[in-house]
Amino acid sequence: MRWLAGIAALVVATLVLHVISATAPVEARATLGLGLLLLAAALGGALAARFGLPRVTGYIVAGLAMGPAWRGYVRADEVDALRIVLDAGFALIALALGMELKLDLLVRHARAIGRVVLGVIVVPLLAVALFVLLLGSWFPLTVRQPFGDRLTVALVLGALAAASSPLATKAVIDELRTRGLLTRLLQVVLAVKDAAIVLVVGLMLGVAALLGSKGTVEPSVLWRAPLVFIGSIGLGVAGGWVASLYLRATREHGPLIVVAWGFVAAYITLRLQLEVLVVGLSAGCFLINAARGEAERLLRVLGRGSVPLYAVTFVLFGAGLQLGALGDVWPWIVAIAVLRAFGLHYGLVWAGRDVGVSPTLVRHGWVGFVSQAGVTVGLATLVRRAFPEWGVSLEAFVLGMIGVHETIGPIMYRWALQRPGAGEARNAEVVQADSLAVVPGGRL
Repeated sequence: MRWLAGIAALVVATLVLHVISATAPVEARATLGLGLLLLAAALGGALAARFGLPRVTGYIVAGLAMGPAWRGYVRADEVDALRIVLDAGFALIALALGMELKLDLLVRHARAIGRVVLGVIVVPLLAVALFVLLLGSWFPLTVRQPFGDRLTVALVLGALAAASSPLATKAVIDELRTRGLLTRLLQVVLAVKDAAIVLVVGLMLGVAALLGSKGTVEPSVLWRAPLVFIGSIGLGVAGGWVASLYLRATREHGPLIVVAWGFVAAYITLRLQLEVLVVGLSAGCFLINAARGEAERLLRVLGRGSVPLYAVTFVLFGAGLQLGALGDVWPWIVAIAVLRAFGLHYGLVWAGRDVGVSPTLVRHGWVGFVSQAGVTVGLATLVRRAFPEWGVSLEAFVLGMIGVHETIGPIMYRWALQRPGAGEARNAEVVQADSLAVVPGGRL
């Protein structure tokens, strides 16, 4: 069978890699490790598709299996050396997602988009924060802490739990090639929410500085979140402008400019410690609104290369997952995952009370917000720096939570899209309007 041959090839490649790279420098080992991860991604994606799962789940699990968190065939220093490749992939996926943000549609549906974003941030945040606060005497991160510090942990963890990742959701959408009401709305809302959550975490850190004990919060971090937000948007707009100039000057080398743009954006973002997803979203938004013809050309190139792009990005993400926190606190992570799911669902129910929000999004949309990656990882690092005493424990807990959500999120979303009446809104008359879909009466 073909998949058995793939497993045999992977085993042989693993053995050869470890023999020839035992004493090699990290750069050489990382290059070989990337080849091994790509082979594992191809096998994992094929097996996932065979069992009716999203390919992106296969990529993540393959990376996790080969990486330092599980088997360790690809070592931690090799994964770190490949960080720029991962960020370049994130930047390109976010670039494509940002091209869904057409300003005329955002303005036309601003009230409905704002209400949905508010619902899926505030309700999960409050649900998780209240849970942590009420069980603070037993919760691992707040045991023996004063009430002010417990409230600080609860609010910050609630904000991080409210974050979602549009990247895995977009990968499932592209794999199934669905362009119905639910998928169009989710891509827009997820992009807006991804940027907004940076400010929400910054706000929670400011509240923590007021409520927590003296010295709990590192003061220099308080201005970091808004600075990251503004700097990322500025870099994204500049990157989009440069890309538009290049595309206007030449009709050739589409794939070349895409790959080059991704690596340049990733390098500058790493150097300036900005958020690569916000950079990509801002660049895509600029391109689609200021240079639509060039943006559409770029989208076609990204569409043709979507399969290898998702494979490289998510197998590297899986290899970098840190699940050490799951050993002792997995019941707490599962409890928070369940609470977060209820919060996402009822946040959309609240948003659905507005006549401008489609019932299709209210019924089925919450599963599209389950995945977590990208911005959440960066914000976890920011939180670690903000709390010198227990930030490391909080970051480890959040990374474990991200691993759970990013693994189950694509599976749940694929299931939702395949339900009758969800992905393509089969039970309602849908009128296409640009890149969004509206139901009769102008509702989002």
